[in-house]
Amino acid sequence: MTRPQAADEFSDGLRRGAAWVNAGESEASSVRRKDSGFSVIELLIAITIAGILVGAAWTIIVNTIPMVRADSALETVVSQLRQARFGAVDQRRNFLVTFNGTAEIVVVRQEINITTGAVTGTTPVADVFLPPGVTYTVTAGVPDTPDGFGNSGPVAGFNCSGNTTPCQLTFQSDGEVLSGAVPVNGTVFFGMAGNKNTQRAVTIMGATGRTKGYRFNGTAWY
Repeated sequence: MTRPQAADEFSDGLRRGAAWVNAGESEASSVRRKDSGFSVIELLIAITIAGILVGAAWTIIVNTIPMVRADSALETVVSQLRQARFGAVDQRRNFLVTFNGTAEIVVVRQEINITTGAVTGTTPVADVFLPPGVTYTVTAGVPDTPDGFGNSGPVAGFNCSGNTTPCQLTFQSDGEVLSGAVPVNGTVFFGMAGNKNTQRAVTIMGATGRTKGYRFNGTAWY
């Protein structure tokens, strides 16, 4: 091999070595970039997706909470009325249920003198409130329930002034419900102001004290 050929081969070797070194550095740099975390674009995409998911979840929550509270109120009213009826029949005492203010239900047991039958006082049984935001109300445009006891006010059909609160019902030991001194049918309406879908109602049969709960879906009771 001549001296010029040897020099050329030496130069080629140097170039191949430099290329190999550069390739290694490029690969190492790529690995370092991957190990360093997300790029700005990747972070922006992740933030955008998270924002969309949060927005969707918030919409669901905003629409669901009023319905949950309205249903909870329905369960509360039905439960208090049924317990009052059961207590009156079981304990052979009158139970008084009063719808007070905008969202209160007060239940007391009437005490009597066993010998004379005279009323001697009352014993507190329950004092509960409807869930936050739920009040006694009839939302404009909501029709009467299928039982047809009236919807002229939050407590309609009973002998209560203005068909509104305060309104007291008396559950007797025979199961009858009196408003004033006579058995009477009526309905208690409640919901969240201005939201038809949260309108709820409980009807009460005066002769039997039986109750039935209703939900309004925006167009009809069910």
